[in-house]
Amino acid sequence: MAYAGCLVGLLLVVGGLLAVGAIVLLYYLISGSSSQSQSLRGIIARYPCNVTPRGPILKDETIQIGSGRWRHCAHISAEEQGLYVAVRPPLVSFDPMLIPWERVTRVVGTRLYYQKAYRLDLDGGDCEMIVMGHILDLVEHHVAEGTLVDRDDAEARS
Repeated sequence: MAYAGCLVGLLLVVGGLLAVGAIVLLYYLISGSSSQSQSLRGIIARYPCNVTPRGPILKDETIQIGSGRWRHCAHISAEEQGLYVAVRPPLVSFDPMLIPWERVTRVVGTRLYYQKAYRLDLDGGDCEMIVMGHILDLVEHHVAEGTLVDRDDAEARS
């Protein structure tokens, strides 16, 4: 009788592990081929990165690129060559990107998840990135004159 109970327990454990493995695999397949990751992959292909960040890094930021939102998994740094962005969601691997400063054509205050954020228009509005957090402190010294909406105005809007 005790042998049957151990066998049932073992089958439950093995079944549970297989179910968890199937869920993780399904999540990986869905997140890797979704339109969200495709828009992220498109911008990564447009702005490949060949540097390691040396400046201060904002970690675990929330970012939106196209229709894809990545919560608490973006690392952002202002480098001499451009804006370093690495999106590191769980179970998925994306290459980092380096957006040259001359490609950032406008920075405007907005909201994301009902919190203060900033929209960075890239290549004259061809692509946009919305970043929560203190991104304005990083980019204001690097972007071209007139690109940044008045800091007080941007903060008042958000």
